[in-house]
Amino acid sequence: MNDQFLNLGSFKVGNGSQIRFWEEKWLGNQPLKLKYPSLFNIVRRKQDTIANILPTMPLNISFRRGLVGAKLEELEHICVFFNRLESSR
Repeated sequence: MNDQFLNLGSFKVGNGSQIRFWEEKWLGNQPLKLKYPSLFNIVRRKQDTIANILPTMPLNISFRRGLVGAKLEELEHICVFFNRLESSR
């Protein structure tokens, strides 16, 4: 039921303390857990907020195993996006 409600809209990020990084639709038209399911499956803190993850580079994301191949490329894609965002400020 909660997922159905969340799919009806998007969120204004603000300071990021109320928006879950992986589980809510805040960047694009789908949650990051759907865009990057292989990363979401192995992330340690699935309910971390944007405020917990974004303040540092590298991003404050911890995985249950090391990333190689496609999973590493997916994380790099996410990091490149946020690096661009930071440099445009």
